[in-house]
Amino acid sequence: MSLDELRSQLDTIDDQMMTLLSQRAALIIQVAELKKHHDIPVHVPEREDAIVARLRSLNPGPLKGDAIERIYRTIIDEMRKFEDEHIVHEAS
Repeated sequence: MSLDELRSQLDTIDDQMMTLLSQRAALIIQVAELKKHHDIPVHVPEREDAIVARLRSLNPGPLKGDAIERIYRTIIDEMRKFEDEHIVHEAS
């Protein structure tokens, strides 16, 4: 397989990841609304830890578990910021 073909496959995967991140963010808006109406805090460390632990256990490789954790902690952190911004924006 050529470098261009491999890069094209990477581009396709990146496109899919972007779609999934957008879907996740759309769900975060719904989560934020429910949390707001039920006075649940945005940051629930136990939930975040459970997400990371679940994903580490599902990891088929070749990435190491620590890499998976760093990637998902970043995603979770950015989604938490997005959720917090949505709640603040809604209150304004």
